Amino acid sequence: MRIKLGKKVLLWGLIVLTGSGMGLVSVMLWLSGPPAERVSQVEIVDDGQSYRDEEGQLYVTGETRDRIAQLHQRYNQLVGWGEYQRFNHPDNWDNVSFQADIEELEQLSEMSAGVLQQDFENMARLVAYAVHEKDVEALLYAHRVIHDLDVIINGYDEQIFGYTHTGHDSDKVDVFLMEYGENVESTTE
Repeated sequence: MRIKLGKKVLLWGLIVLTGSGMGLVSVMLWLSGPPAERVSQVEIVDDGQSYRDEEGQLYVTGETRDRIAQLHQRYNQLVGWGEYQRFNHPDNWDNVSFQADIEELEQLSEMSAGVLQQDFENMARLVAYAVHEKDVEALLYAHRVIHDLDVIINGYDEQIFGYTHTGHDSDKVDVFLMEYGENVESTTE
C-alpha cells in the first residue's frame, strides 16, 4: 500500500512539474512577442547600391552584409549582455570612440536607398546623440537597429527587436529621435 501511494505522489509531482514547465515556456514565448517578420528574400547585388524594388524585394551588396555583421559584433561587445551598464558612469564614455562607427554608418547610408538607408541614417543619429548626451538608452536603440538589420539581411534565426524600417516599418527610432535627438546631426565633433 505504501509503495502504491509513493508512486501516485511521484506521478502527480511529475505532472505538476511538467505542467509548470510548459506554462513557463508559454509565458516566455508570449513575452518575447510575435515571430519576427522576415524579408522574404535578400538578393546579393554587385552594383554597389543596396535597394528595395517595387515588389518589396531587398537587394543588398555583399559588402553591405559584411559591414552590418561587423557593426553588430562590435555593438554586441559594447552593450550586449549587460555591457551597456558600464556607460551608466559618464567617465566610461571617454574610453570608447564612436566616430568611426558614425562614419561607417554614413558610408553605408550612401551605398543604400529607401528604408535601409533610413535605418543607417537613424542609427548614425542615435550613436551621435548617445555620445553627445551620454545617453545609454540611445546606445541600446542603436544596438537594436544593427541587430535587427543583421538578423534580417544576413538571415539569422534570432529574435528581432522591431526597431527598423527594413522588415518592420517600425517608427520607434523616429519617435525617439523626434523627442530627444531633434537637433543632433549624425556627425560629431
